[in-house]
Amino acid sequence: MLLNDLYNHNFDIIFFWIPSHVGIVGNTTVDLLAKTPSLSPITNINRIPATDFFVNVHSVIQNKWQLCWNLHPNNKLYKTYPNVSTLPPLPNTFTRKEQTALNRLLLGHCHLTHSYLINKHPAPTCEHCKCVLTIEHILCSLPTCTKYEHNRKQYFPKSQLSHILLHSPKRNIFNCFTDINLTKL
Repeated sequence: MLLNDLYNHNFDIIFFWIPSHVGIVGNTTVDLLAKTPSLSPITNINRIPATDFFVNVHSVIQNKWQLCWNLHPNNKLYKTYPNVSTLPPLPNTFTRKEQTALNRLLLGHCHLTHSYLINKHPAPTCEHCKCVLTIEHILCSLPTCTKYEHNRKQYFPKSQLSHILLHSPKRNIFNCFTDINLTKL
């Protein structure tokens, strides 16, 4: 644990092997003292707390999860989250309703684009280009549809869905949807 703490605080740790019996005065005594504990019975074992392993276990799980996730690049969520990681919580400046709407947008499932599944209606389509209406269609610059292009350019300098949802100010997302009269998220 101490070794990890030092390493995590950017200390360089170097181990040197020092051969015994090379003419260093007192080395025989040191060798004898070093072997003494191994010759005596073990009376007190300090157990390593399980919490010391959590960082390593978490890292192994994270790496395996990422390897599995990389096998599904065509998954809708992969476009938004190519890297497996924990997202920071939304700020408390948003109402519960706004936080719910943002989480739905992050998942790509909101009332606007998926209520048809519950209502057993056909999927909604864009009035302009007649393709299926998705969060990606609304927020990203697609060459086939220019309906929301002005709003996209106003609020989002980059047109990648993952950048818009993860790195753009969240208030811009709400403002964009409000400006295009799509507030029922």
